[in-house]
Amino acid sequence: MSLPATAPSVALLLAIATSFACLRLWRRWRHASPPRLPVRLGLLAAQPLLALLLYLGLFPPARPVASGTLAVFTANAAQTTDRKTAMQRITLPEAAPRADAQRMPDLATALRKTPGVQGLHIIGAGLEPRDLAAARGYPLTFLAAPAPPGLVDLARPAQVPLGNPFSLHGRLDGLPNARVALYGPDRQRLQQTTADGNGAFSLPATARTQGPALWTLHIQSATGAPHSHIQVPIVITAPPPVRLVVLAGAPNPELKYLRRWAVDTGSSMQSHTATGAGMSLGAPSLRFRAETLAEVDVLLLDTRALQALDGQQWKAVVEAVRAGLGLLLRIDDTPSPRLRTQLRALGITLGVDRGIGQVQLNASTALRLHRIAMHADASAPLLHDAGGQPLGLWRGVGRGRVAVLPVDDTFKLVLTGHGKQHAALWSEVAARVARNAGDAAPPAPTAPWPVWQGERMALCGIAAGAVLTAPDGRTEPLAIDPATGPRHCAAFWPRQGGWHRLLQGQRDTWFHVYASNQATAWRARLRQDATQALVSNAASHAAAGKGLSRPGSAWPWLAAWLALAAALWWLERRLLSQPAH
Repeated sequence: MSLPATAPSVALLLAIATSFACLRLWRRWRHASPPRLPVRLGLLAAQPLLALLLYLGLFPPARPVASGTLAVFTANAAQTTDRKTAMQRITLPEAAPRADAQRMPDLATALRKTPGVQGLHIIGAGLEPRDLAAARGYPLTFLAAPAPPGLVDLARPAQVPLGNPFSLHGRLDGLPNARVALYGPDRQRLQQTTADGNGAFSLPATARTQGPALWTLHIQSATGAPHSHIQVPIVITAPPPVRLVVLAGAPNPELKYLRRWAVDTGSSMQSHTATGAGMSLGAPSLRFRAETLAEVDVLLLDTRALQALDGQQWKAVVEAVRAGLGLLLRIDDTPSPRLRTQLRALGITLGVDRGIGQVQLNASTALRLHRIAMHADASAPLLHDAGGQPLGLWRGVGRGRVAVLPVDDTFKLVLTGHGKQHAALWSEVAARVARNAGDAAPPAPTAPWPVWQGERMALCGIAAGAVLTAPDGRTEPLAIDPATGPRHCAAFWPRQGGWHRLLQGQRDTWFHVYASNQATAWRARLRQDATQALVSNAASHAAAGKGLSRPGSAWPWLAAWLALAAALWWLERRLLSQPAH
């Protein structure tokens, strides 16, 4: 223990006072008959002793504190057998009360009230998030309670555009050959699978309803007995409406289903189809002017329509692309040398035409594929087939984008009962190609997941004046912690499970909180993993309580000082009252 900063100054003053006291005695004895030598020596020796006793009373010496290991009982501690004895013991709020342990509200409080702790012995399910920071720096041992069987890991996209496919990936523990079924927000079963030997599973789905939605995983044992169900929160976002213009060199069924997709997504679509002999169907022919093309987000042309453009029209399209237009070429015929030259000017090179093939976008539908190799610098795949292979490509040109799709009969997806996949395909294409597709959206506030009712969570990226609405409609303003700096984070303790809405101006952000009795196996695994991570890292840390001490008691030293001072006063008074010899 270090001494206060005033201790040296006090010691100096006491030394000066002792010197003056000794000098006073010497001068008195010089002018008067001195007492006997033993008395004089005793009086002189008592002066520094008085000063020392007073100093020790003001700054009592530290005394070492008996140190040891603190046994910390957490949730499910009753399921373990703790064989260690002679420990200080505490129970945290989630643990069952014990007669041999003191109840504590959290680990930090326990450490403040229990000085001398040099190590922690964690017993049960593991430390809650609130206690992890307090445990860092201490040597740890962990006697884990048996983990409950069930879901222990889950990965899902936080947001999915409406109509787009997505996948859920998870892992089970303690349930060999378990079955996992996925139910949609409408409570209809969508997919079912059996977990592999490691408990892993994957389930595909499609976003069908806009807004915050809950999918549900139903878990069954290998015998078919129900085990548990887990809610999976995903926010389905509406794709921005697209202004689409389609120029076709000949009539084809694709236009009918593209128009249906445009209506379903709130987009606008104009089409112009050449029928031969100078005849055409649909909207009036597009005027290839800068002001006209500026009102188009995606210009879709097939091979013949693009080859029919004259030099001035193509120049206007290129300038519009550089200004932000999205240009999509749907290959439905052998590209001419002129078309290859036009695309090469936009950075896309078409290779040898190897004729017509097939591509699978799902297990039951084969689409016609124009097998033309294509290459472009700084490009990315436009789509992927059922096997994950790239299909088509796109690249940025100026402020806009250019894409090539080598498939010309996606309408077959609708005819074979895969209308939602057809919609998802064109939503994905439009999202990659449309005007402003590359513009960065304002970063959305971030919230941790998963999080459970009653746990502290940090919401970051929020603005001043943000208000949080709980599932029951109660609102609560959020205060940004200045210590978080540019991250702009605020702490929040959810009191309910369910969807919470964060409102900032006109912008909504949704996040989900599990009730305390939901996903218990997953929660237990996260606690165990976090506690075990502290155990693994503890070897690199010195014991936080090593060499601890506490201030000693002052009253014995002050009592001794008072007794000696009183004795000296009595002795000096008696010596002064005696007649001189």
